[in-house]
Amino acid sequence: MANNFQTRINNKSRDKVSISLFGDFDGTSACRLADVMNEKIENATKIYIHTDGLKKIDQFGLNVFIARIKKFHQRLISIEFKGRHKEKFKDRENFACDSKEAYSMINTNL
Repeated sequence: MANNFQTRINNKSRDKVSISLFGDFDGTSACRLADVMNEKIENATKIYIHTDGLKKIDQFGLNVFIARIKKFHQRLISIEFKGRHKEKFKDRENFACDSKEAYSMINTNL
């Protein structure tokens, strides 16, 4: 369990939310991030997740996160990862679960 994981909502508009991540990203962190997203997005259609503050990213955490964001696909929400760790979230090989729908909504363009 990553006790040092934190999220910060940087800015929020009617349809966009920007979240920065800090610390280590593991399974518990993935659940916390999904919960924050679920609580904070309200009517948002676009979520930006900034990864520069992450120190370590656990494979299990990535798998848990992808499994948890399936429900966002049903709400037609686009998630865009930014920062130095965006590729770890983008790399299809990182995701052990078969969640093509959830993965297809992730965009890692700058």
